[in-house]
Amino acid sequence: MTPAESLGACPFCGHVPQDLRDALHPTGIRWREDKGIRHYIGPKDPRDGTPCWSLDCLEHEGGCGAEMSGDGRDEVISKWNRRAPALQAAMHSCEATEVIYIGDDFYWKSGTMMSSLYAVDGRRYDWGFVRRDLRNGKAVNLRPATAHELAHYTAIRDEKHPPAAEPGDPT
Repeated sequence: MTPAESLGACPFCGHVPQDLRDALHPTGIRWREDKGIRHYIGPKDPRDGTPCWSLDCLEHEGGCGAEMSGDGRDEVISKWNRRAPALQAAMHSCEATEVIYIGDDFYWKSGTMMSSLYAVDGRRYDWGFVRRDLRNGKAVNLRPATAHELAHYTAIRDEKHPPAAEPGDPT
């Protein structure tokens, strides 16, 4: 079995790349060792070197767009596979904060800098909280708001900052 045949799911979203010809490829960068020091050289450098490789979670296949690179084909596959089980274990071993995304318009249109993220229990959440929780090893499950949730937060936004009437509208 080759390393590509044992390719695991994306370490970030769980998608399994379908088209390895598109997902797994040389980067154009090469590396070489000189006197015990590894040097990376670009595509226009005439010196010989070993190609670096990249493995992508392809968005057009439903993946998240994550990219992992390594100093060789087998290394990048090994890194990809090594990380997936660790992520799965972390996701199942800790309680996650459920967060809904209501859209960037709320931030700009509210006039109060209303957050675009809220915990499902209604607490204000923002991207800084997401970064903090992830940095501290907590899982954060982020999803788009349902139509009902969006209507709820739209009503809150419009209550705090009613939309301006269009010119010519009777008020």
